[in-house]
Amino acid sequence: ISTGTWVDYWQPSTVYNAGDVISIQPSIDTLPVFHRKGALLPLRLSNDETGIGDESFSDALTFLLDGLDSNGHRVEVREDGGGGLIARYWVESSKVHFEVSAHRTPVLLFVRGIKFL
Repeated sequence: ISTGTWVDYWQPSTVYNAGDVISIQPSIDTLPVFHRKGALLPLRLSNDETGIGDESFSDALTFLLDGLDSNGHRVEVREDGGGGLIARYWVESSKVHFEVSAHRTPVLLFVRGIKFL
């Protein structure tokens, strides 16, 4: 595993750290998916395969925030090819800020792995 902390998308309590060597034997119907802890993941939902949302979400711009980047960085999602900013979040003074550029469809933010006080 490369630098950072990595989360198994399907089993978010399973976390890997830089330098870990892992061996995975996935089932035929589940593709292994890993993402960095604190990633802001854009999702296109049209069914319930991901366990987040269903076909009623198909017209929405949907993001999953899974854990937080605790290094004080701004985490951004941009259009394909590094174009315009779509969304970003950052942590400042113990507050999580989430910002989305103008969009014609509803925006949904799912949060997983974060304790709110």
